[in-house]
Amino acid sequence: MALRTTGTLDLASSRYIAIGQARTRGSFSIQMKSTDVSETTTFTLEVSADNTNWDTAKESGTEISDTLVQSATKVKSFDVDPAMYFRINFAGSTTGSVAYIINY
Repeated sequence: MALRTTGTLDLASSRYIAIGQARTRGSFSIQMKSTDVSETTTFTLEVSADNTNWDTAKESGTEISDTLVQSATKVKSFDVDPAMYFRINFAGSTTGSVAYIINY
């Protein structure tokens, strides 16, 4: 059975959507939207085996990143190794809130 997590991230207080630990199928999807982000912001997928030491995930040697634009919905799906921890890290110093839904 898939898990669903919802919430809102205040970019003035934190830069991370801490998602959790990948389940057996090793994939998850995230939907994000912000109606008040101060500017377009880049985010990366980060992974960790111990939930302490983080690195940017890569696909074919390229870091997994994208951008979030004000008032545009962003839906992404990712594959990660089962039992790995994963999170979304927003770069820069943008402000605003990001509503999200995660299925994993």
